[in-house]
Amino acid sequence: MDVASICLTEGTPGDHKYDISKSLVQSAMKAYNANPWFTPGEISRAFNALAHMLEPDKLSSWLGTYAIPLLTPSKRKIIRVIMAGNIPLAGFHDMVCVVLSGHVLEMKTSSQDAFLPRTVAEILAELPGSSSIRPYNRKNEQFDAIIATGSNNSARYFKAIADNKPSIIRRNRNSMAVLTGAESDHDLHMLAEDVFAYFGLGCRNVSLIMVPLDYDLSILASAWESYAHVKHHPKYRNNLLHNKALFQIKGEPFVDAGVCLFKESNELTPPLGVVHFMTYKHLSDTKRFYNSHHHDLQCVVGSSLVSEFIPPAIPFGTSQKPGLSDYADGVDTMAFLLSL
Repeated sequence: MDVASICLTEGTPGDHKYDISKSLVQSAMKAYNANPWFTPGEISRAFNALAHMLEPDKLSSWLGTYAIPLLTPSKRKIIRVIMAGNIPLAGFHDMVCVVLSGHVLEMKTSSQDAFLPRTVAEILAELPGSSSIRPYNRKNEQFDAIIATGSNNSARYFKAIADNKPSIIRRNRNSMAVLTGAESDHDLHMLAEDVFAYFGLGCRNVSLIMVPLDYDLSILASAWESYAHVKHHPKYRNNLLHNKALFQIKGEPFVDAGVCLFKESNELTPPLGVVHFMTYKHLSDTKRFYNSHHHDLQCVVGSSLVSEFIPPAIPFGTSQKPGLSDYADGVDTMAFLLSL
């Protein structure tokens, strides 16, 4: 599906639904022109994931777990949300939480994703009962709480500007998968989505795979052929070739899987175009690894057998399809907002 398909509605020019769709497509095209990583296909992926998240029954069920008061203007807090720009609309969930909590949303968008959040904010602002939304103003230091997402380095800056105000500050995280060797072709195909969606730039993208001893990595390379188009993206391909050359110069062993390079390592953050793997003897070994690294992990992908050892494990192909209650870093954003 491409971005143009998002514009297909039952409405006609002048209808509200049509105007919303048109504005989203125009914003998507601006986003792509400003950031080559935001291809029409990846922006469509983001829209589809958000549409899946906001299905009426899911939204109702999620909101039903909270007692959300009707805030008077004097009770509304100004929430500064500093958004990441690694994938399209990375700050969407925070936006929705602030708007539905009744507080005032102050948006600071990333330069890498400046257009999509603003368009979505305009749409959210028109919803009945929506709280006010205002753009970030560098000169305005009046805010009551902050939600910020960025790198480990930027987290220190976010803490400084929070100035002891209530805050949620998110740092670098990665995701991993655990294979048992009993996965079906469909499982491995879905795993490819966990790895390559958004070119692997998201914190929910799988960057490390744990496999049994003597696991044949060529099985993965074959199952991931449907994502071969990724390596033709100029920026991704440059990273792929650069890292391959570095490994060859340094004499470091790797496996060329075509769409990526496999390198044995227990590091959670490989360079772009590289997927780290590590072997284990028993599934209990994966649990020990998870227990010692869970603070750096956003999610774990695996089968139902894996979930017996690592309870938070989610099915293959779902890492980039979080639900409303799948809070980043495991911190309940809505509960935080309602506690203010």
